[in-house]
Formats: sequence, structure tokens, C-alpha cells
Amino acid sequence: MFHVIRNYDRVPDGIVESYRGLDVATVHEANDKKGAMAAAIKPVYPGMRVCGTALTVRSQAGDNLMLHKAIDIVAPGEVLVVDIGGWEG
Repeated sequence: MFHVIRNYDRVPDGIVESYRGLDVATVHEANDKKGAMAAAIKPVYPGMRVCGTALTVRSQAGDNLMLHKAIDIVAPGEVLVVDIGGWEG
């Protein structure tokens, strides 16, 4: 069964902007060491940075229906974070 949340709290632009210059480790530690991604997740190219409200998607490998729905819902400046359950194809 699918569970789609269409309306969610977006982080105000001013808060996102204040975080933009911080390192991820600083944000992680200030958040009681919660919410960090695995160190194996790397940027597409060195030096790449991203900052914004995260819209999270959980799906199964080979099923992109929820990803398509997220693309329909996500707002400009937000970040899609997609979990397909650790599939390594």
C-alpha cells in the first residue's frame, strides 16, 4: 500500500539560507547527532554541496512510481532523498 503525504512542513527560506554555509558535521552534532547519511553516500562530483528542505521517498528496487509522485510534489529548492532499500544493482 502506498502512503503519500502531499502537504508537509517546508523549512522557511531564511533558515535554509542560514544553514547553507555550515558543514554537515556541524549540523549533525547540533542536532543531537541525528539525521546523518552513511559516509558511503558521496557527491556526484567533488565539492558539490546541497541545502534545502528534504522530501523523502522510500520505495523498492525497480519500482519508481513513488519517485515520479515525489517529482510531481517537490518544490523548487527542495532536495529529493530517495531510499530504495540498499539495492545494489
